[in-house]
Amino acid sequence: MQSTTIIMSLAVLLSLSACQQIQTRPADAASGAFRTVQQIERSIDDLVSSGLGVAGIQGSAPAVDAPEQPDPLQLRRLAIYNNYRALQDVSGSGFGDWHGPLRAVPGTEILAWRQSPLLQYPHAVALQLPDSFDPAQPCLVVSAASGSRGVYGAAAVTGDWALLRACAVVYTDKGAGTGFFDFASGEGIALDGTPVTAASNNVHGYLPASGDRLAAAQRVAIKHAHSGDNPEAHWGVMVLDAARFAISTLRQRYPAMPRPLTIAAGISNGGAAVLRAAEQDRQRLIDAVVAAEPNIYPPAAAVTLSSGSQRIAADQVLPMYAYATQLGLYQPCAVLHDVSAESPFGLLRVMQQGLLQQHCTALQAADLLPDGADAPAAAAARLDALQLTAAARELGMVNIALGLWPAINAGYAQAYSRYDASVPVCGVGYAVVDETGQVRASTRGERGLWFASSSGIAPTAGIELVDGRDSKLAGADQVVASTRCWRDLWQNADARLRESIAATRASARIADIPVLIVHGRADALIAVNHSSRPYVAAALQQGGKLRYYEIEHAQHFDALLGVPGMRAHIVAIHPYFLAALEQAWAHLRTAAELPPSQVVRQQPGTAMSAPGFSADPGADGIVFADGSLSVPE
Repeated sequence: MQSTTIIMSLAVLLSLSACQQIQTRPADAASGAFRTVQQIERSIDDLVSSGLGVAGIQGSAPAVDAPEQPDPLQLRRLAIYNNYRALQDVSGSGFGDWHGPLRAVPGTEILAWRQSPLLQYPHAVALQLPDSFDPAQPCLVVSAASGSRGVYGAAAVTGDWALLRACAVVYTDKGAGTGFFDFASGEGIALDGTPVTAASNNVHGYLPASGDRLAAAQRVAIKHAHSGDNPEAHWGVMVLDAARFAISTLRQRYPAMPRPLTIAAGISNGGAAVLRAAEQDRQRLIDAVVAAEPNIYPPAAAVTLSSGSQRIAADQVLPMYAYATQLGLYQPCAVLHDVSAESPFGLLRVMQQGLLQQHCTALQAADLLPDGADAPAAAAARLDALQLTAAARELGMVNIALGLWPAINAGYAQAYSRYDASVPVCGVGYAVVDETGQVRASTRGERGLWFASSSGIAPTAGIELVDGRDSKLAGADQVVASTRCWRDLWQNADARLRESIAATRASARIADIPVLIVHGRADALIAVNHSSRPYVAAALQQGGKLRYYEIEHAQHFDALLGVPGMRAHIVAIHPYFLAALEQAWAHLRTAAELPPSQVVRQQPGTAMSAPGFSADPGADGIVFADGSLSVPE
């Protein structure tokens, strides 16, 4: 049945010989602000896809033979597999062709925990050095994982592009990653991805104090949410540290090596991280930046659509938390107004009609919508002030089907509030649940796969959002109550949360280096009017050298293209990210002119030719005039 196929597909999509040396290093104040506290070096037959290749990534998940005592290299392979499938359209959009084509690249991989004295917990870095690396003409790509993903999240985005060009590549998990801690067992996740107790000799990326109450409640802590470090405020610093770690390691091996040509690249949260790094790059480590769909909180700047039908004033630009909590509260009802039964996403609406109506009823019961009114229309009106693009409003139906907003709002409310797991913000915590939705203890086999199978923020890999009654967070009344609480933290100017969010605000002051930003106009997660568009405007106001490429019909999750019927309505954005990387590469190596900023009109359902940007976009050109970015409709 097609409806069942769609829901199951959505759930799935968004859910090697080696020689290994392990070193644990003592703190060394002379080594700089960050220091290596543990390092693993290993030889890898295939740095790119762990031997999977295109067919393996498109096929069934590779096995982990003994999840209770997992082989680190099998975990590595499964993590790469899952990240590719979550972040790219592996069944089409030129996958395996734009990459070179995808092939095995042998070399050396160095994993490390890197600790700053300013943070409680380290971030993970992974340096991959292909055997084909040429120290006489060195190149380096620095990348940050998207979302809250582990260090191999970045590998599935930039690794193949870099390694197939004989560049070294270094990733960071930005202090988030798959950092889970299970209080009942006292186990966290080691650098190699295996579950370990505090009594082991391994260094943990996240080892909170174990409390009797949390152990008895069988709760799980998540590094991004519970570390107290507000890692988002330090994303740029961690990217720069990854670059320094890579360059230092390379120079130890190749003392005569000149300064490497260095590109910082990433998508989503990783895209924001590389932009923040460029803003803070006092040593000029970075030569160019490529960011796609960046979750960036920009300085105030105005944006206008060329027709004048929409204008975002400087004081209307919001951080993601502000619009995500508003969307989480009202969008599950508003989609009954925004999405017609005949729309491309009408089938999803029909399938979830009952649940959506329950959400409308819960809003009215909570006095968040007037009784007796047309609830969907009233909820949609509450979203109008956000000035989302029409395409993003329609794609909101997918966000609801995925349960996206509770996951994001719970994690970010906890992270910004900077409380550990003993203080669940708005009463929402994390745990494994049984088939009835009741909290239960996790098994060693489940914990053995958390590193390789999770996205870094729950719900993921069997870990769910749970309430104070030891039950999975479910039902319209519960979701509305929790989301209202998360929303109130912003509206009532909670000091801890507001301070943390303010610390994440970008400056858009970037040195005179090429910066290329790619974003999908239909992005229903990271709103272009509150991220890329005003960021570009602010940067241009300050004399930055930016190019902005907005892709019509592209949204945030390329993996959705694997869902039956989706190709007729959306296009992939990742091929344009790769095209922007190519443009930056050519500009740095040959001084090739960068194409001007533009809207790219790629039609859904058509065969994608080699993606790229026009040297003369004509009416589709994006211009900056009168202090505002003008974007053609």
